[in-house]
Amino acid sequence: MNDSNRRLAAAAGLAFAGYAVLGWRAGVGGGSGTGWLLAAQAAGWIALALAWAGLDKTAAGTDGAPVTRLLVAGALVFRLCGLTVAPGWEDDYHRHLWDGWLTLRTGSPYGIAPLDWFGSDAVPERMQAVLDGINHPDTPTPYGPVAQAWSAGAAILGAGKLWVFKAGLVLAEIAAWRVAWRLGGDRALLLLSWCPLAVTEIAFAGHVDALVLAAVMAALGGAAKARPGAVGAWLALAVATKAYALLLAPFFLWRGGRRSMVVFGATLLLAYAPWIATTVAAGRPAGAVGGGEGVTAMAAGFEFNSTGFALAARLFGDGPARWVAGGCLLAGWAGLAWRWRGRGDDAPIPGAALVGWWALWSPVFHPWYALLAVPFWVLRPSGWATGLLIALPLSYQHGLALGGADFRHPAWVRPAELAVVAAGALISRWKRRVV
Repeated sequence: MNDSNRRLAAAAGLAFAGYAVLGWRAGVGGGSGTGWLLAAQAAGWIALALAWAGLDKTAAGTDGAPVTRLLVAGALVFRLCGLTVAPGWEDDYHRHLWDGWLTLRTGSPYGIAPLDWFGSDAVPERMQAVLDGINHPDTPTPYGPVAQAWSAGAAILGAGKLWVFKAGLVLAEIAAWRVAWRLGGDRALLLLSWCPLAVTEIAFAGHVDALVLAAVMAALGGAAKARPGAVGAWLALAVATKAYALLLAPFFLWRGGRRSMVVFGATLLLAYAPWIATTVAAGRPAGAVGGGEGVTAMAAGFEFNSTGFALAARLFGDGPARWVAGGCLLAGWAGLAWRWRGRGDDAPIPGAALVGWWALWSPVFHPWYALLAVPFWVLRPSGWATGLLIALPLSYQHGLALGGADFRHPAWVRPAELAVVAAGALISRWKRRVV
């Protein structure tokens, strides 16, 4: 093993130590674990920086290289630390496990809230704890058809078993690693597979945003090979997993042309049609398919980790602020689209910038939403985007995690997040000037 590989192995050891301790703490329980989460994130980011600094520039496509094998081995070990434990800082996985079981039980998870099953004798004992752990049980599921198919598939293999569900998500990640490596070599592979946010939000917390990440990465791979049909299909699967992927749709479809648009529409139809049929057969409205009720409830009344919206709410009140924030989001999106079109046909899609602008104005922005930016970040790294990925886990320091009664954040959280993003941007700018 040469010096470069030894440095890489040492960096992997540092990250492993952080994730192993986090997994151990999650396994023994006791508290939210947000402090241990932030410590593991810090270890992971330091390790990634050390690996990046010591990594030789490698052209895409050198199959079987020792460095590539070390990167993949380290990434897999990181994820094994979290695969069999339940995160103390996050509980969304209960909803996925419940939706999977409910699909097998009734044919569809749509159009009925978990609250309607409280006290029902039809819920087996192994699923009762899952049902009790769902947050906002009065709200129907907000997840799209692809996410529900994934949950149902995991339930077939083991209903209520979190590790089965998460193992499938990690497999989707691995597929994305392959695409990133083909497009950007070992450096892109390093950023994607060692990204601490991806490790903790997928292998530990079990968020289906891993499927969005993988689908968008595949769409970028299809675009690089001039396969507009593949681009349309993968983009549709991303949107059918979580609707926020629509932020990217016009950019991909404009560049892919008519073929991308037709395949996109056809794939969406194929993704939704079976669920419409099973939902109607279960005696529920077809309009419930896709999670619209849950998404609407979030858009109308929820707030978490907001920035621009929080400022607007102070000035105008909650209701008007949602319109103000929505208008600012739309205006910024249009500005980015106009600027992108003006740069010519070879200009990269500003995916990370779109997600950053969304994070600034959305009333709700959970850390795992930023996984949508990761495929773009790994191919075109930037300081501010790195800062955003580093900063977002600070939002887990909310009231409930700190012994309070709700999800409100201490006054220091938002300024700290903004400071980290700004620091990333300034460091990146300084490095460019020095070079």
